[in-house]
Amino acid sequence: MNMAESSAARLQMLINRAQRLNTEAARPQVVENQDDDDFLSGFQHFRRSHESRRAGSSRKKKKPMYSFKVTCLDSPEYQTINPTIVKAMNEKQLGYRPIKIERSATINKLTEKVMSIFKFTCAFKYMKAVRNTINICELKELQVTSTKDVKSKIGRSNLYILPAEKIGQSSPEESSDESGSSLPNPHLDAIPQRRSRLCHRNNVRTSLV
Repeated sequence: MNMAESSAARLQMLINRAQRLNTEAARPQVVENQDDDDFLSGFQHFRRSHESRRAGSSRKKKKPMYSFKVTCLDSPEYQTINPTIVKAMNEKQLGYRPIKIERSATINKLTEKVMSIFKFTCAFKYMKAVRNTINICELKELQVTSTKDVKSKIGRSNLYILPAEKIGQSSPEESSDESGSSLPNPHLDAIPQRRSRLCHRNNVRTSLV
């Protein structure tokens, strides 16, 4: 083998070695890049699952119910409302009641719930109080077709129920029997009896004298 062939062989050997070194150097880089890709994909999956759970928890926090503050009146004559009337309704067990109902409920369901809570069966109107003066509010009828309509128009204000006929318990001053006379009062009835006994005793003493 002459000198030229020897040099060519040595050069080829150096080239082969350089290629092997490059291959060995590139192999860990591929593995490292694959590890980076796996880490990034895993992190992205974790973030997506975390955001999904957070979105699910926020959906659960939303109230599926409508809340109403309801006061029922005892007759259809009311056109205004004031603190004195509200106090009288409270005394008749028709005052403020909190009512909760599903958002998907129909207006008929809300109507049935109102009748059940206040224990009456006649027709009624949904009313809203609109302030006229400091202590007096005018009652305005709500034109509604759904529970959502009622909530959107009443908001956080009180919802008033105006029945088509007189309902509720009568006050003690209004209590009377079917003939229209006042109910007997045992304390008042006892007074004449005591006076008659006293007069009888005085008559007896006088006759003895």
